Amino acid sequence: MDCCLRRVPGSVFDGGATVKVCTLEDILAEKIVAVLSSAPAGGQKKREQDLFDVASVVSSAAVAQLDRRRLAELAEAKGRYRACCPSPGAFTRELSEHLRADYERLRESTGVAFIRFDAAWNGVLNFVRHLRLA
Repeated sequence: MDCCLRRVPGSVFDGGATVKVCTLEDILAEKIVAVLSSAPAGGQKKREQDLFDVASVVSSAAVAQLDRRRLAELAEAKGRYRACCPSPGAFTRELSEHLRADYERLRESTGVAFIRFDAAWNGVLNFVRHLRLA
């Protein structure tokens, strides 16, 4: 895990707390690997929400602040742990169809932030291509 310590406000009695918080790079790496681990050939569950979450970040201004090299390192390490290869080639047509089947149901929970499946899929795939993963 790629984390840092942050001071957060707490109750008036204790003056706050220091907590461990994952970096955005760590969260995105986890979500990219989760999407790929959901492949129809044996994934535990579909990960449409993770695809949407990654697409939301890569289509926002936050993408400019990412340490892409670190994100790639984390994704590769998490992939090795899960026996999954996080590379552009892993984003197969079969995986796309698997995730597309229930993706539309996210519209209700995401409201105006909803990203159409094709835009989300292509945005994430483009982003992963630029990470230069193995």
